[in-house]
Amino acid sequence: MNSKTHYILHLSSSFYRFFFPFSLAGFLALLYACTATKEGGGGSSLISKAYHDVNAKYNSYFLAREAVKEVEKELFDKRKENYNRVLDVLVATDTNTFKSYDTKMEDCIKKCANIPNRHEESKWLDPGYILIGKARFYRREFEDAINTFKYVNTKGTDPASRNRALIELMRTYMQLEDMRSARAAMLVLRKRPMEKEEQRDYLLMRAHYYRLEGNMIEMAKSLGSAVKIMSKGEDKARAHFILGQVYQQLGRDALAFKNYKAVQKNNPSYELSFYANVSMAQVSKISGEGDVKKVYRYYKKLLRDDKNVEYQDKIYYELGLFELKRGNTKKAIVELNQSIIVSTDNPIQKAYSYLKLGEIHYAELQQYELAKAYYDSVMTSLPKNVENYKDIERRRNTLTEFVEQLTIYRTEDSLQRLVKIPEPQRGDYIASMLKLEENKNQDALDSLTQIQQTRDKLKRQKQTVANNTIAQSTAGQDGPVWYFYNPRAIELGREAFDNRWRKTPRPLVDNWRRSEAIRGIIDTVDVRPSEPTVDVSKMREDAILKRVEARKKAIYDALPDNEEKITASNKKIENSAFELGKIYKFKLEEPKNAVKYLETLLDRFPKTQYEPEARYYLYQLHEELGNLPASDKNKNILLQEFPKSSFARRIVNPNWYKEIQENEAEVKAVYKQAYESYEIGEYEKAMSQLVEIRQKFPENTIEDRLILLEHLIQLKLDGDKAAFKNKLNDFIKNYPDSELLDFAQALLDKVQ
Repeated sequence: MNSKTHYILHLSSSFYRFFFPFSLAGFLALLYACTATKEGGGGSSLISKAYHDVNAKYNSYFLAREAVKEVEKELFDKRKENYNRVLDVLVATDTNTFKSYDTKMEDCIKKCANIPNRHEESKWLDPGYILIGKARFYRREFEDAINTFKYVNTKGTDPASRNRALIELMRTYMQLEDMRSARAAMLVLRKRPMEKEEQRDYLLMRAHYYRLEGNMIEMAKSLGSAVKIMSKGEDKARAHFILGQVYQQLGRDALAFKNYKAVQKNNPSYELSFYANVSMAQVSKISGEGDVKKVYRYYKKLLRDDKNVEYQDKIYYELGLFELKRGNTKKAIVELNQSIIVSTDNPIQKAYSYLKLGEIHYAELQQYELAKAYYDSVMTSLPKNVENYKDIERRRNTLTEFVEQLTIYRTEDSLQRLVKIPEPQRGDYIASMLKLEENKNQDALDSLTQIQQTRDKLKRQKQTVANNTIAQSTAGQDGPVWYFYNPRAIELGREAFDNRWRKTPRPLVDNWRRSEAIRGIIDTVDVRPSEPTVDVSKMREDAILKRVEARKKAIYDALPDNEEKITASNKKIENSAFELGKIYKFKLEEPKNAVKYLETLLDRFPKTQYEPEARYYLYQLHEELGNLPASDKNKNILLQEFPKSSFARRIVNPNWYKEIQENEAEVKAVYKQAYESYEIGEYEKAMSQLVEIRQKFPENTIEDRLILLEHLIQLKLDGDKAAFKNKLNDFIKNYPDSELLDFAQALLDKVQ
């Protein structure tokens, strides 16, 4: 050992002997500080606090926080946005998707529970409780999450954590659709001082609150303040996009354009960037034909870009909206139909294209049968969280009811016309009309085939783009792509192999490599005869004729060619004409068409049971259209011929129905007592009860029931069938809108 080594060892030994007592004392002091508690009198030292802070942070809080962040990022990455509506500020997530994170969130709760159990004096106590609350939220234990956040807000000592607790409390209440409680938490937060991060999250949460409430103006204010303090990144890009959507909906195109443009400056995903660009074109300033051509060129450029193959349906949809904005309805319909044709794997976008076509044919063109078909297609794939989903569903139901009644009316009317045409002209006419219809149907089928071929081609194109993307990402930027890294090349190779070896099998022979053997194989392989040429036009004609014959037979079977069938057909026309009049009046709000069908009803069926109600509606409709003579005519007929009907009484006293409803409960109670007395044979008691209630409330909602029951009781008391018959006839005439009309008619038939 040299002198230098000896010196170092001596120095180390001296250092150890000198400092060891102090190190041991320090360690014992630290150990005492860690184990001492307030109850034991040890107090809390600086070293103890540092120890608890470090352990609470890195052994519990940090690990739990990273797990929660990981879950939130995964939920964000898995989101499916509906860009046809204003996006939710907080990513909408089905709580069922939370189930896969239950174990991870349970582990977070256990880790954070160590903080109050072992490190109560740590500054990470309140943040730890916040993480416990969030983990409970993701475990769908919403009540426990609420209690946790409330505890931090009331008992917490860290102001930032107390603010954070209220922010998370807002979110939990909104998840439970308890908007009143969410607003209460929001109002408390508004008065508190906050750091930048808390202020940002509060503003975003407030924007989400107003989004759910449908208050776009307040939403824009909150979101506008939030983006000013957000860091650059995809979250900020998304916030700008939502703000652009809100301003576009509010009709403030300049501000919408500004925010869509800001999306591109914040590292958006390609999808978000694409939708921002498409939306930007919608709100671009159009000051002349040059600007219009510029927008067209932009859309065409997007369509030519291979990266946008999967977004072509959206591009055509936006083109349709652009045409509508310019008043070009026909062009808009073409573009929207093209959007549907090219849509292969985006059912939501297809639903919106169908919806816009339905709206055009409903409101603008008033072609309700076509509109009904479009709305039927909408409901197959439209998300139920769309704000006006119930309105869309209600309109679809109205159109379904309308088309059903219109089909009945037209079918029965056509059958009655056909039955008047003599043979053979009738058969020739039916065949020619059906052939014309079936030719159109076949054209539609051929068109659908072409559409499907187009979709298949687009699918292959999209797959090629996806395969190339995979291959490029696998191979990197430099060098050629290896064959087995290119899925498309593999697929082509497989097809070539199948064609060469599987579809043309070779017989088993010896010496197959020799040329003679090869020739022998070629000679022995079966040469299959070519398939005969198919006459497509003949096949088409045969298919059409087959359908024509089937439909012709069905029409002949349905012809009303006897009195019974004619009566049934007339009843269908009568009912459908009345229903169509009501649908046009109340649901489609088309008074002229309502008048047309109600007047047809009265002209064609002068003794219809619907006359009082139809007259009342015609009185209102003609007054609405400014045709006062026609309005007065229907009013006078109603008052003179049906004075006791509820509709006549409404004309005399517009408040009649409201007034009699006030006594409805008492009248119905007495009627029930009278009916029970009638059933057990106490006829005089029943009659006195009826007389008493009719004298007390001569105007009531069930007068028809009272009158008919009185007639039945009187028949039991005096047995006068002739008088009973006359009373029934009067009842049928005086109460044509009664629900008991069929019952009264059945009684009359029995008496006769």
